[in-house]
Amino acid sequence: MFFENQEAETAGRLLELKSALSSFEHYMEEINSMLVSLLHSNEDMLEMFLTEKHARNGELPPEEYHEECELMLESFHREVTRLKLEAQVLRKKIASTEDLLVITMNSRRNKMIRVQTHTAIISASFSIGTLVTGIFGMNLLNNLEASYSAFLTLTGISFTIPLLSMWLF
Repeated sequence: MFFENQEAETAGRLLELKSALSSFEHYMEEINSMLVSLLHSNEDMLEMFLTEKHARNGELPPEEYHEECELMLESFHREVTRLKLEAQVLRKKIASTEDLLVITMNSRRNKMIRVQTHTAIISASFSIGTLVTGIFGMNLLNNLEASYSAFLTLTGISFTIPLLSMWLF
């Protein structure tokens, strides 16, 4: 019971982490797309120099100014790409953990099925023995009641048949 609760909690936690990681990856993809868009537009990079633009009364700074901004944006782009790669590694680790959890749960389920199967075989085996004893315990007259050897033979058969059927299965 403890392991079932623990596995359920682990599965729930993995689902939360997977969802959060998916949101994070989507967010990183949007940021990456925006950075690439900015890096392709010198004019947009020049628009980012707000103080310089204000000092020039709304005019854009000279074209050379965009190189400083471009270096900064490229650095951000590398960092976002690195974060995306780390998120992908985490996603693979989560998938591996989910696979391990599924394997563990399948193994436990198979053990339970095996125990149930053995219990059913044992029950069926003993039911054969009870059938024999039930037939001879119905007070039917068959002239075996008086014979002690017949009693021992039927008792032996009643124990042997279930044991053989359990051994065979």
